[in-house]
Amino acid sequence: MTIYYSWSLYCNTESCQHEVAAIEGTTPPLVCPVNAAHECNPDSLQLIPSSRTGDITTVAIKQNDETVDGRFVSFSHNFVAYGPQGNETIFPYHYNVNTSISLGEFIYLEDQEGDEVSIVIAPRTTVGVLVNPAKNGDVSITCSSTVAPHLFKHIYLTLTDGVTTTDELEVTSINPTTNVITFKPALVLASDLNAYTTLVKMSYYMVHKRILGPAGQIEVGATILGGSSIPANIPIEIRYKTNSCEPWIAKILNDVAIGDTQVTVSRTFEKYMTTKRNYFKLTNGTTTSNELQFINFDDSGDNLVVIFTPAIDSAFVTGDKIQKTATKPICLACEGQT
Repeated sequence: MTIYYSWSLYCNTESCQHEVAAIEGTTPPLVCPVNAAHECNPDSLQLIPSSRTGDITTVAIKQNDETVDGRFVSFSHNFVAYGPQGNETIFPYHYNVNTSISLGEFIYLEDQEGDEVSIVIAPRTTVGVLVNPAKNGDVSITCSSTVAPHLFKHIYLTLTDGVTTTDELEVTSINPTTNVITFKPALVLASDLNAYTTLVKMSYYMVHKRILGPAGQIEVGATILGGSSIPANIPIEIRYKTNSCEPWIAKILNDVAIGDTQVTVSRTFEKYMTTKRNYFKLTNGTTTSNELQFINFDDSGDNLVVIFTPAIDSAFVTGDKIQKTATKPICLACEGQT
């Protein structure tokens, strides 16, 4: 098997680094992958750590009903996503030992409904190069012989020459004899991707762009054992995209009329009931209420009822949202005055 390594090369003409590939035991030519006429700094050539495209087929998951003896441990990790609508937060992670995920659970709450999550193993790992140019509209590529052994249907490819990067190409078929890989959608390119200077990278998605519904969890593995483990220190990314148009902390569970002071809300509101200094507004995306101060709550029945002041100035329906607007200090100088 031919093994490729990734190298970093600085182009003086463009004042930037490029990623180039070379067969194991050799160094890449000191030629800019964008334009061979560009001047490159020969002293800048450096091997990129952990760029070897060796046997990473162990990231594939084979499901069967074998009985496996071994040690089982449980891990719990909290990830905090930041940003406005459309922002993607990436959490890099890895396990220090070979790991088989017998049951993985991604737990989410009601206020995350509409957001998007992906879980990726070995994101954008270099597995080879193009051996024929790729053109606009192509739905297949011819690659070096190192690519096909690492792929299977529904894995995703990235093609990059250091300037142009085409991502999210879903593999639909692999021919290990001709090294032709087909995918969807078709390539959208302003210029061709050249042979041998264009890297082929793969990403294996355990969860691919899952849109979150009401509070629940995504299960991976479901205790099916057997097959290959995730090797130690293989990069894993949890990608979280905030799609909700407005931040909100709870759902309204009953219709609200003008003049009401009590609202039945989802349990996600509970963590905001620790102080009367918290202020909120009700919203349906078009209409937003006056600012409401949290006063008390009634948890005696099946649902959580929150009491606000002053009276609510607009009508809302079940499914509308509550936003937290502020935590205001108490004016101690004013206490006890008449």
